[in-house]
Amino acid sequence: MSETAVALLVTDLVGSTALAETLGDARVAEVFAAHDDRARDLLVAHDGREIDKTDGFLLLFDDPVAAARYALDYHAALAALSDDLGVILEARAGLHVGSVVLRTNPEEQVRRGAKALEVEGVAKPTCARVMSVARGGQTLATPEAVAALGVDGLETRSHGHFRLKGVAEPIELFEVGAGDRWLEPPADTPKVHRVVREESGGWRPARDIPAELPSSAGRFFGRSEQLSTIAELLEAGRPLVTITGDPGSGRTRLATRYARSWLGSWPGGARLLGPEDVDSIVAADGRLIILDDATADAADVACRVVQGRGAVLATARRPLGVPGEAVVHAGPLALGAGRAAVRMLADRLRCAPDAPGLVRLADALCGHPADIERAASRRLSPGRERPFRGLSSFGTEDADLFFGRDAESRRLAERLRTESIVTVTGASGTGKTSLLAAGVRAHLPDRRFVVMRPGTDPGAALLGALRRLGDGPAVLVVDQAEELLTLTGDAAARETFAQQIVELARTPDVSIALAVREDFFGPLATIEAFAGRYTACVEVLTRPSVEALRETLVRPAALFGHLFEDEALLDEMVDAAAGRPASLALLQFCADQLWERRDRDRHLLTRAAFHDIGGVEGALARHADSVLASLSTSDRAEARRQFLRLVTIEHTREPRARTELVESGRDPSRASGVLDRLIGARLLAVSEAEDGAPRIEVVHEALIGHWDRLTEWLAEDLEGQRMTRALGLAAAEWAQRGEDPGLLWRGDALLRLGVWLRDGDRSLTELERRFADVSQRHARRARRNRRIAVGVALAVLSAISVVALTLWQRAERIAHDAQIGRQIAVAQRERARGHSPTAARLARAALTLDPSAADARTVLADRVVTTDATLQLRTETTDNWAPWSPDLTRFVVYEDGNAWLLDASGARIASLPADPDLWRIARWAPDSRHLLVRDRTTATLVDRDGAPVVAAPAARAGNIHWADDGGTVKIIVSGAGGESESLVLSTDPAVAPTREPDTVCMHQTSASGATLLGLHDQPAQLRDPSGALVPGPEVVGKHWKAALSPDGSRAAVAARLPRGEVSPLTIWGPDQPPITVVDPPIHQNASLRWDPTGAWLLVLADLQPPHRIAATGEELRLPDGFCALTEAVAWDSSGRLAVGCQAGQVIVYDPQLAELARWYPEPAAVGRDGLGPTVRKIGWSPDGQTIATADDLGNVRLSPALGRAQAPFGASADTEVGICTFAPGGGHVAALTMDGRVLVWDREGAPVATVPVDQSRVVPLFAWHPDSARFGIALGSSVHLHDLASGGVQEIDPGLGVVEAFTWREDGRLALIGQEGGVLLSSDGTRSVLGDFDGTRSRSALIASWSPDGERLLLARDEGEAWLWDARGTLIAQPENDRILSAFWHPSSHRFHLSGAPWEQEVQVLSRDGETLWRRPGVVTGPWDPAGERWIVSLEKEAHLANAEDGAVLRLMPHPVWVFQTEWSPDGAFVHTRHLDGTQTIWDRDGQKTLDLHAGGSGGIGCFDPRAPRLLGPDSSGGLRAWPLTDAALLDAAEAMFPQGLSLAERDLLR
Repeated sequence: MSETAVALLVTDLVGSTALAETLGDARVAEVFAAHDDRARDLLVAHDGREIDKTDGFLLLFDDPVAAARYALDYHAALAALSDDLGVILEARAGLHVGSVVLRTNPEEQVRRGAKALEVEGVAKPTCARVMSVARGGQTLATPEAVAALGVDGLETRSHGHFRLKGVAEPIELFEVGAGDRWLEPPADTPKVHRVVREESGGWRPARDIPAELPSSAGRFFGRSEQLSTIAELLEAGRPLVTITGDPGSGRTRLATRYARSWLGSWPGGARLLGPEDVDSIVAADGRLIILDDATADAADVACRVVQGRGAVLATARRPLGVPGEAVVHAGPLALGAGRAAVRMLADRLRCAPDAPGLVRLADALCGHPADIERAASRRLSPGRERPFRGLSSFGTEDADLFFGRDAESRRLAERLRTESIVTVTGASGTGKTSLLAAGVRAHLPDRRFVVMRPGTDPGAALLGALRRLGDGPAVLVVDQAEELLTLTGDAAARETFAQQIVELARTPDVSIALAVREDFFGPLATIEAFAGRYTACVEVLTRPSVEALRETLVRPAALFGHLFEDEALLDEMVDAAAGRPASLALLQFCADQLWERRDRDRHLLTRAAFHDIGGVEGALARHADSVLASLSTSDRAEARRQFLRLVTIEHTREPRARTELVESGRDPSRASGVLDRLIGARLLAVSEAEDGAPRIEVVHEALIGHWDRLTEWLAEDLEGQRMTRALGLAAAEWAQRGEDPGLLWRGDALLRLGVWLRDGDRSLTELERRFADVSQRHARRARRNRRIAVGVALAVLSAISVVALTLWQRAERIAHDAQIGRQIAVAQRERARGHSPTAARLARAALTLDPSAADARTVLADRVVTTDATLQLRTETTDNWAPWSPDLTRFVVYEDGNAWLLDASGARIASLPADPDLWRIARWAPDSRHLLVRDRTTATLVDRDGAPVVAAPAARAGNIHWADDGGTVKIIVSGAGGESESLVLSTDPAVAPTREPDTVCMHQTSASGATLLGLHDQPAQLRDPSGALVPGPEVVGKHWKAALSPDGSRAAVAARLPRGEVSPLTIWGPDQPPITVVDPPIHQNASLRWDPTGAWLLVLADLQPPHRIAATGEELRLPDGFCALTEAVAWDSSGRLAVGCQAGQVIVYDPQLAELARWYPEPAAVGRDGLGPTVRKIGWSPDGQTIATADDLGNVRLSPALGRAQAPFGASADTEVGICTFAPGGGHVAALTMDGRVLVWDREGAPVATVPVDQSRVVPLFAWHPDSARFGIALGSSVHLHDLASGGVQEIDPGLGVVEAFTWREDGRLALIGQEGGVLLSSDGTRSVLGDFDGTRSRSALIASWSPDGERLLLARDEGEAWLWDARGTLIAQPENDRILSAFWHPSSHRFHLSGAPWEQEVQVLSRDGETLWRRPGVVTGPWDPAGERWIVSLEKEAHLANAEDGAVLRLMPHPVWVFQTEWSPDGAFVHTRHLDGTQTIWDRDGQKTLDLHAGGSGGIGCFDPRAPRLLGPDSSGGLRAWPLTDAALLDAAEAMFPQGLSLAERDLLR
């Protein structure tokens, strides 16, 4: 035995066991023999000795350089041998230099199998351990080996320190190479792991370094060069390295692979972020930030944050252009990288690495590393069993198999990020559905995708889709939008659906994608609600290119480890489909059929199979025909019936319920079996309807267009398709309306139905069959009754003509009564459903037929209903008059064929002689004491109780003009020859009516006595109160658009021109010459209204934007969101304007504050436009407290009016308030502004004090003194105590350096914390030092608070430290938390909580002595409620109302962003939350949302008034507003504040 220093080299073949299992014993023996020959040849050349061999070698060298060169040559030889053998061979190697003991075995032992030479010593296991962590193709060396090298041509690179099992101290490992490329650092093994040195000098495992990275899955290969380059650049100090490449090139995997492999180089950890998370980056020494899908701005921000302390590794499609950036491109893999791919694919396919086509398969995937990994590991979506979809569309779960449309997918995804509605159109079969559901889905991973189809009931389909849509960013795909035209028979349902889609598109973070076949694109645009939206953003999808078609075949097959047999087969398939309609579907179906017949041994899709199925063109038809041929004759007939029901006359698909199809079969059991056969053959597809029931449809429209047999069936039964469709719709409506006999078919329709049923074997559902039977029975009964009546009459006509006539009348009476009964029955049903106006019209029709119909009167008697309104009435028409008196105490409604006068309770007072069909039915006197009503012949003046005063003939009455004093009324009456006269009626019964010729067609008077007259064929005349003519414009016309200001100082006139033409507006007055306003032009349906002051004019017109014109002619701005209907406008006495709109909406505009309020006094109802009732008339009560509305559904309401909008509280509109706080007594309120001031007001908003503060602080340090008469502000090293009464200032200097926090106890004891310590100051000047506290020198944020009982003082800072003292200043505990951003005491003083940053997600509850009681996930940003029973906890961007005892969640309080601050009202009835996006919300104590305050900006949390139920909170301008905490007052203030008004959903929440 002898001890000597040698170089040891240990090698090991990678994956030798798996290779043996794959190749088999014989083949692997050949490979290993070839390997051994090469290794030993090299050993001779480098003067080495073989000591031992298993899967590798233990080699001995006298010269370390020779050992290192042998290792490099050995790796190169294995690469060449791999090419020669078609087998991937790689080895790992470990090199060490040290002393060993060489022992020669006796010859006897050698003969018995021992080695000739044994090597003993620690150096051998050390070398083996080093080898074990090397990667394939890598040689690792110990420091002893590296020290012995240094020859030209050999380089080494350190991979850090590793702890080897059995070795006391970590050793540094080096990679030996020629300098051309370096591999990744070694991975940890059970016996070897990397360590990093800590500041303390100790070592910690590199795996313990924090790494916020996605979990690694699958194998990584082919990017050694890029990894090495990234490592070199970052080691050289580059602040930013960007990995560029196309989607699918593996940029993110490459970045995270680097981070994991080189984690030991980043002791501060590694974190993967998106560009939206860049604000959350916190700098730390040695931290690596990976910015995925980076933008230039985000990368720039990240680099500035980590500058000098870490680095940024970004991924992007192209360089970002940020200074200091280095770029590494992740392009397609080089063919050499395919060796690793081949090995992985061979493992997965259980075949030899030299199997035919396997290298070609890896080569086909080299441009898509993600595909290689997925193919090798089969990491596809669950349940994926075949690569092709056949005729089925790609769904959201099929994104991993969707190829060939990447450019279109990216483009459409970008449009959906920026547009609310995108229409995708193209020919049938171009793949619209698949592109949206699978292609675009892959590019919008942050959005939920929901796909729906309108079907026969689009409203129900949309409701189901909305349930699945959930919260957060989402895309709703309306697939097959043409079904609105082909399947939705109800035009109103189409309009309503379109309106709902347009409204949904206004929701933030929700985009709508409409997929429509190109031949239906134009017709769908005729849906009115889509106007301007449907065609605004259109993506036209053309047929895919040849290259795209090839990709749809090659890549899915490769993912499943299969190839097409040769390139010619691919070319033939693509050429046969390219340019044809439904080319994608045809190719997918053909490829799916090839998959069924694939060569499983060779993993090929073969040409023989392609010919067997009939090629691309014949595959579909041949498959469908073969399925049909396998059915019996009866089953084929049943299949024909089912297909005909599933295809519309427009040759589109019509999904139907399975139960309906089964019922329509002649034999339901046979029909069910046939459906199962067709579904199993993938000719029909089954899905789930919104109610959960199975729904069946033709699998793809390509089948309709390319299966000749189906085309023949459709041509043979064209009339049958029309009849089936019409019969189905009619039967459904009949059933929906309670089997109304009036909806049964009669006449020609019934005759055609009978002929159709007799001519063939028709398949009807049970409902359709019953509808047809009842229609035929009803018709037979009616014919029989008529024959009996007529027969009897004819038999006795010659003898008893009177009897015959009686019988005839009786027959007619029977029919007449039946018609009345049908009207009443439907009216009663409509009333029961809540459709009272419809019920009233039907009942009125019944009364027209028979005035004695008692049931009809019962329907009409249901006119007064209870709502939140003061009064709600129902009438049949409100279009022609305002049905209330000016004082809102009397109402006119039309019921039972009469006009009725009602009081404010809805009780009838009297019947009025009025006709609702006249243009002006009634007109009240200005003093509400008299009413003029008309019927077709007479004008009648009645008092406010309906008693007649005077009447006069007025057959052609027109305009009605009441005198201002209400004493007389003038009616313009037209004669038969076109002349006109004025009929004047007096409220004095002693004064007889008078008549005189009149050429006036328009007459207005003002309170001052001025008059505006419109005369036939003459210019308009303005006369001042004395009667003098004021020269005006030469505007001539029979009908006038005119308005006289209330004070008579100005008039505005425009001629009323034919529809479509416009007229200029002229304004003039006694003190103002005529001014012509050309813009805006006055349309035919316009209305002109002056405001009460005469300062401005409102121009309103249906479907036109409203305009506000000053008396001088300039246009004044109106707030956004203003709507206008010609008649529904009214001012109150203070100048507020009320305007009635669609959807039951009322807008109140206050010009003094330039604010717009929008509210909805009407309950939910459906109007003629499907949006809700349209307000047609509107009026104010004299005191401005009540608004009256009348809508087009016949609803008349009195509702509490919105109060006047409040002006901003205290602060001016341009003041940005950070925090507000009431004094303890509630007598004053202070606001800390963002520009460095403290503003103090009294509780009414009157300013008391303004104090500038230290602007170096983000928020000034401020606190109220317990006496509420003083407040303190920290300025530098002192606290300034301000006295509100005297204005004096007392300076308190504790001598602690800069004051960081201060707080008063109830008894006036002051706690002060500074940079040099903390003290307690009593009101008598006694000073106590806070024990065991030496100050805070980091200028970090501090929180200081006394417990409610004053026995504990808590101090915490955001870096995680906290101190807890008793009232004497003795330290009790120093609790810790990772971060502390909030700390609050429980009202009982028995516990407090510490909560950290949102991303740390933990809140800690501690006892009053500082012991941890419990922890729970979440962040608490405010105090407990005053009762100490609940609090608000944020968790994962959701707010939870939680139990204060154990943190259990009581209710989810949904909001899309983090809750940043919370504050409870003093009575605990409300809680106010502020969120990171600037929005604020008021909730009730049970976590129900009361109101969203969309104030935005950087404003702080509001403050609750201790004395009154109100909240001072920030508004949209940054100032403060007082928000009353009652439902009505809160709604008032909220609506007045927001220019955009509240949404329907917000209103519902308020209710």
